[in-house]
Formats: sequence, structure tokens, C-alpha cells
Amino acid sequence: ASCIIFTFFKIVFDSGVRFDVLWWGYTAIATVVYAALIFGWWVNVKQADETKDRITTSTTERETKAEWQPKPEGLKALPIGKQLRTIEFAAVAFYAIVQVPRSNLYLGTVDLANRCWAQQNGWEAQLSLTTTLVGFIVPFGFFFVPAIEWCIHNLGLIGTWHVTSLVGLLYNGLQLVPTQAAQLAGAVAFAAFRAYLFSIISAWNAGTFGPATMGRIMGICMLLSALPNFCQAPLVSWSLNLKPPTGEFYPLLLGAALASLPPALFWFVVACKQKKPRPEGSLAEGLLEVAPGIDRRTTLVHATAIGAVPDGWSEGLHKLLQEEIEGEEPSTYVAAVAAA
Repeated sequence: ASCIIFTFFKIVFDSGVRFDVLWWGYTAIATVVYAALIFGWWVNVKQADETKDRITTSTTERETKAEWQPKPEGLKALPIGKQLRTIEFAAVAFYAIVQVPRSNLYLGTVDLANRCWAQQNGWEAQLSLTTTLVGFIVPFGFFFVPAIEWCIHNLGLIGTWHVTSLVGLLYNGLQLVPTQAAQLAGAVAFAAFRAYLFSIISAWNAGTFGPATMGRIMGICMLLSALPNFCQAPLVSWSLNLKPPTGEFYPLLLGAALASLPPALFWFVVACKQKKPRPEGSLAEGLLEVAPGIDRRTTLVHATAIGAVPDGWSEGLHKLLQEEIEGEEPSTYVAAVAAA
């Protein structure tokens, strides 16, 4: 949706509306929307709290739910202050600082670069059509959502970061080829890159830091990524002044591609860090914590029965097994969980 607005602005601007009118009109709309959003959260705080209280209707249900619900572990269990001091946050912030402005740079320079290529390579007659097609291709990044989901589920989060980086290099490489076909193919690749970029940032923050702090970490990443945007206007002006009147965009585009390499390669560092062996007995590593008085085979059978994969199940699993051993027969709750 954020891409469609550019196409809308172009149509309105081409119809004769002045740029300053578009600017201040959009500013006014944004002010109203954000003010309404803040007000909406404020007036619904009480209702949100009441909704949380109605999830469980009795103290017993609350205790049961708290006892058997897996507890946040690892980075998800840390306060946000400590999460911000981890290599996982450094990696996503570094990536956002470089790649988000890079995606904005494409949106701001694609028409200028195409004009430059068209005049230098003799396809000026197709320039208007190319500009229109690029404007309509870019917003359709949502078509790549199935591919993004496949990557996340089959390659993992870090694998999807690598795919995102490769797609980013692909669109950048195509943009350096001064032909109409390459520019259209580059627009398709950029639509995929933009969809991958914002999807993996959200998925990483949710899966790594947990829903409790995901929103704040996303906000910090986007705030940090907004700062380099101030460099875009001087860079575009510099490119235009290299070879007036159309400019020369090879240095800028090549520099953008090279700038994307350090944050992309940094994910290999994160992957190496995450491959370090966890403490022995971790269920997430395929090992089992065997409680005193409970043999390993019994632990394994019950862990398999209830699908005990996260470490958070281990504490509850020990309680179940201890209850079963102390009683003459397995408890009803043990049987119900195992059956489920």
C-alpha cells in the first residue's frame, strides 16, 4: 500500500496539481491519521485490559493456564534493554539502516535513472510506457508472500535473510543494465525485494524477541533506518551533476549495491553465534532434562506424547511425571495431554 501512493501522486501531479499542494495535503492527511491512531489507543486502554481479564474466568483457570503455558525463554525472556544489547538486534538494526533507505532510493531514482538510460541508449520513445509500467509493478509485491512463507518455513529466518539479500542484489544488477527489458525485470525483482525486506524484519523481530517487545524493536529499527534517508537528496543531486542534464547513475547504483554487502554478510556471524552448543539437557537441542527419580525412557515417552520441543515444556513435564510416579495410576491430566 505504501508503494501505491507514489503511482497515485504521479497521476495527480500529471493532471496539473502543484507539488507543494500535494505535499501539504499529504502532510495534513498523515497528521489526522496518526492523531486518530494515538487517540484510539488512548480511549481503548481500559477496554483492552478488561478483555485480557475475561480470557480466564476463575483463579483456578488462571493458575492452570499459567502453569502449562510455555514460558518465554532465551531472548524473549529478556527485558527490552538487554535485548537491544544483543548481536541479534545489532544485525537487524544494521540491515534496516542500510536496506530500508536503499529501497527508498530505488523509488526516488528509478524514473531519473530510466530517463538517463533511455536518452543514452536510444529508447526515449518507450520511456513513458516504462515509467508507467514500473509504477504499476512495484505495488504488487504481495504476490511474493507465498514464496516468503515458503522460505521462512523451509530455510529458516537466517536463510530468508540471505534470500532477501540476493534478491536485492538482483534488482540492483538489473537496474545497471541500460535497457527497457532489464528495467522492467528490475522492477519485478524490486517488488519482491521490498516484500521480502519488510516481511523478514517483522518475522525476525517477532520470532527472536517475542511479541511483548516486537513493536518497540520494530519502531527503533524504522527510526534508525529513517536517518540515512537525509543523504538521498544530496546523492541524487550529485548524480545529476555528474553529466547534465540527464545525470550519471552508475556510481550511485553501484555504491548502493556494495553498501548492501556488509549487513548481508553479518548474518553469517549471527548464524555462527547461534550454532554454539546450548547447555546439555535442552529440549530445543533434542536433549531431555531428566528429573530426579524419573528414568530417561519414561521422560522420552511422555515428551514425545505431548510434543515437548521447546525448553518451556520441561518444567511442566517433570511435574506431570512426578505426579504419575507418586500416584498409583497416571493422572487424568497426564492421559489427556498425552492423548492430545
